[in-house]
Amino acid sequence: MHGIMFHHFHDGGKHIKSQGAISAARFSDMLDWLEARYAILDPETFLETLASGRLRPEHISLTFDDALKSQFDIAFPVLQRRGLRAFFFVYSAAFSKTPPKLEFYRDFRFSMFPDVEDFYATFFSTFARSLPGKHARYLAEYPTDYLSAFPFYSQNDRRFRFARDRVLMDDFESILDRMMDDSAYDMRKRQAALFMNASDLRALAEAGEVVGMHSHSHPYTIKDMPRNRQRIEYKKNREFLADLLGSDVWAMSHPCGSYGDDTLTLLRNLGIRLGFRSSMTPNDIRSTLEIPREDHANILRTMQEDDA
Repeated sequence: MHGIMFHHFHDGGKHIKSQGAISAARFSDMLDWLEARYAILDPETFLETLASGRLRPEHISLTFDDALKSQFDIAFPVLQRRGLRAFFFVYSAAFSKTPPKLEFYRDFRFSMFPDVEDFYATFFSTFARSLPGKHARYLAEYPTDYLSAFPFYSQNDRRFRFARDRVLMDDFESILDRMMDDSAYDMRKRQAALFMNASDLRALAEAGEVVGMHSHSHPYTIKDMPRNRQRIEYKKNREFLADLLGSDVWAMSHPCGSYGDDTLTLLRNLGIRLGFRSSMTPNDIRSTLEIPREDHANILRTMQEDDA
């Protein structure tokens, strides 16, 4: 593996404990484990080593997706104390007055339900009641190996994502919005706790972290978009970062691991030199824009196995 992918962190207060979220102490333990087995390269060294053909199996880099405030509040101070630098991949719409609802939906299912399985039960019940035709299609078409490349997903995680990305699509938000209305969940009150702000991004860049692209609106399946819409997604994302940080933008990660040949071509045309996938399948480096990453949840599982 050459990239480690992190998303959510928790502190027992402002940042809630949720599926996959880790504490500062656990993050530090994980870095201890990684440093004992790998050489953690800073972003520029990683690119230079890769480009020169000198990347070895023990070389890895740390990456953080989605411009999440918990990363800035919890993970960033740990990196600074340890003298480590990493990639932070952000989608620009997260900094607008009306961010995409992806992160709100995640926050909703962990803050308003005692367990994620309770959320899934309510979601699929609402789905079946609201759109019986599409629900029947979901039951008939769900492939048992869907997202099998992501072993950290539970069976219901995969079923939920199949329903969202392959069956519901535009109807997905209407179902979640109805559920949030029923629960009196307030997105406006949660935004500041969920997302970084412009000052946070500047602080990351000033500390030497590399802030890169993750599209503008974080589509679930960007590869299915027409090429021009993909270009707009990444052009807006790049312009936002270049204007805010006043520096070159040369790295990115693919939202939800989704990309195609058109995506890679337009990224090269935008001057992007390094791109990360979101899984280890396939585990070879097919180009500098397709670096496989291991999710931190799988690292945590390996650590636990080593302790057993």
